Amino acid sequence: MKRLLSVLLTIPLALAIAGCQDDPSSTKYWTKAYERATRTSDRVKVVEQLRDSGHASAAFLPTLHGWFAKEPRAQVKSSIAGLLGSLKDPSSVPVLEVAIQATPDAEGKSLNREVASALTRIGHVSAGPALLKLLEPVDPYTRIAAVEGLGALKVAEAAPKLEALAEDLEVEPFLSKKAIDALGRIGAPSSIPVLVRMMFQERPGISFYPDSAFALYRIGDKATPALMRVMRGEDAALLQWAREHRVREAGILAKTAQVLGDLQVREAEPLLLKHLSYEAKQPELKLIVRMFSADALGRMGSSSAAASIAALLGEPEPNARLQYLRALTRLGGTEGIPGLVAATSSEFWELREAAARGLALVGGEAELAAFGPLLEQETARTLAECTDAPGAPGCNAAEELAKQRLATLSRHRATLASSVAVSGTAAWSAKLTAAEPGLRERAALEVGRSRDAALVSALAPLTADPDLEVRSAACHALQLLTESPESRSHAAATLPVWREQLEREAGQTRLARANEDLRRLVAKLER
Repeated sequence: MKRLLSVLLTIPLALAIAGCQDDPSSTKYWTKAYERATRTSDRVKVVEQLRDSGHASAAFLPTLHGWFAKEPRAQVKSSIAGLLGSLKDPSSVPVLEVAIQATPDAEGKSLNREVASALTRIGHVSAGPALLKLLEPVDPYTRIAAVEGLGALKVAEAAPKLEALAEDLEVEPFLSKKAIDALGRIGAPSSIPVLVRMMFQERPGISFYPDSAFALYRIGDKATPALMRVMRGEDAALLQWAREHRVREAGILAKTAQVLGDLQVREAEPLLLKHLSYEAKQPELKLIVRMFSADALGRMGSSSAAASIAALLGEPEPNARLQYLRALTRLGGTEGIPGLVAATSSEFWELREAAARGLALVGGEAELAAFGPLLEQETARTLAECTDAPGAPGCNAAEELAKQRLATLSRHRATLASSVAVSGTAAWSAKLTAAEPGLRERAALEVGRSRDAALVSALAPLTADPDLEVRSAACHALQLLTESPESRSHAAATLPVWREQLEREAGQTRLARANEDLRRLVAKLER
């Protein structure tokens, strides 16, 4: 019975189409079909069929504008709006703007959202005023669509409203995050203080730091003076705001350090080096500033930080030591090697493995000797750890865990052994396609340390490497190779490929960390 009813309901539309003897690529054909389909659902189907037919083009715009203007039903208008959006012609902007409903019912809200989406897809600056209208607090979903459009079109006039929306504690956090993202895209100077504050603004269980930090990263050099004032403790307005909101100095310094590191602000190096010895009454606050400062120096490839970071490896807190080992690995050079060698005898597996990885990625022939005792003692160390903490991950099969760890350490040693014979940037560039992931990872880091921007194209394919550590190393190296505006021109040809990769791999949790690095690289090149 249901099937029969479904068939009967499609008969009017079928008759409407069948009755048209005109060329289906003509506006006359579709106009007849549209006018004969009097029911809402049938008219929506006609519009959808036109969209799917491939015949819709700029020649159809006068007809579609006419349908849209005369159509009384919001559901049909929404379907037409979607089709106009796909045609991306600026002449549709005023037609769509007229349809915006100030006090919409449920269907009117859906229409407003579709109009906002269509204006964004058209992508013309003339859509700015219409999107600003849709920003009014009627429907949160419409506001989100409008905010996304204003950001995508970089409508500078929207900045004041978006700034207020970002800091509005009464709206949904998701809407505030969308406003922050839009402000980063627009890049208005007035937004920088707001985005700096939002790095430290929190709601129960929600941090705006990742969104605000990325927005400031998008703005780039224009945000540097404000960030430097924060790092020097010279932003009186922020300090007052922080006292009122009970934001600790350590949190401000740590988060600002990370953004400065991402932006590779060379003038921040002395401050970051100073903060490696930051002191606070609470040990955890001291450590967070030191750890973030070390990470920032590693990200910017500081040539003077290795000795200072290596001196911190005596810190008893394992997580802090792990951060310092990773920073030393990124920096390269010989100053951090003694610290890496010493860390191979750590009581914690994570530190032993990080030290072994570091030696594989920065060491030379002399460091091969450090792997002897490391490999000899790993089984006993693992079994002892599992005896002390039988509930630790993998300790239900301690001997198998020991074998897995030995295999990991052996791979790191093999990487170092393969690296010993390689010398010079040209030789390392040739190893970017090596079969061994560890060797590709080291090659990426060595090429990055060379600062030779001409090697961007050779390094670029590794951002999609099947090994995530290789991907991460490639993104770090590409950041170093594209420090100056002149060097960024070498990466311009690869930008569409990276955009497509980010779109294709969006939502894949396994790739999230690596692609966050790639997203920053793309944003840097898009400035």
